[in-house]
Amino acid sequence: MLLVTRLRAWSVRGVLAQGLLACVVVVGPALPAQVGAGEIGFMLGSNGATFGTTCPRTFSCTYLAADLARGLPADFTVRGVPNQPFAIALWIDQPHQCLGLPGFHNSLFAASVVLPFAGTLTQPDRILACPGGLETIRVPIPAALPVGTALTMQALAYSYWNGGQVPTFTMALRATIR
Repeated sequence: MLLVTRLRAWSVRGVLAQGLLACVVVVGPALPAQVGAGEIGFMLGSNGATFGTTCPRTFSCTYLAADLARGLPADFTVRGVPNQPFAIALWIDQPHQCLGLPGFHNSLFAASVVLPFAGTLTQPDRILACPGGLETIRVPIPAALPVGTALTMQALAYSYWNGGQVPTFTMALRATIR
C-alpha cells in the first residue's frame, strides 16, 4: 500500500511538472522570427504628445498628421532590424507622391528629399511587434520657424520580408509647426 501511494504521489508530481513545463514553453517570450511582414516604425514625440506608427503590418500612401512645438526638442524614433542602417527624409511643401522603388518595400512619399538624419539601430527594442532595433534622435526645433509651416518626414530602415532583410519605408508624418 505504501508503494502504491508513493507511486501515485510521484506520478502526480511528474504530471504537474510536465504541465508546468508545457505552460512555460507556451507563455515563453516571443522571438524576433515572429516578425516578418515588413514591420518597421517611425514615431515623433513633441511637447508631451506622440505621433506615428509602431511597426504596423500595413502601409498606406497617406501621411499621418503630427504637431511640432517650436522652441522645444522633438524625439524622432525609428524601429527596424537591429544593427542595420536607417535614415530620416524630410521635405517641405512638395506635392504628395507615392513612388515605388525597385528593391524597396513600401513607397517613398516625395521625389526630392533631404536626409538630415542617418545612423544605425543600436538600441534594443522591447516591443515584440517590431524587429528589435531602435534609435531615438533628439532634435531642437528652432523657435524662428513660422507657425503653420508643414514638414513632411519619412524613415527608411531594414525590415524582415520574404525570409530576408530589405530596406523599407515607413508611413510618412506631416508635422505642422505650432
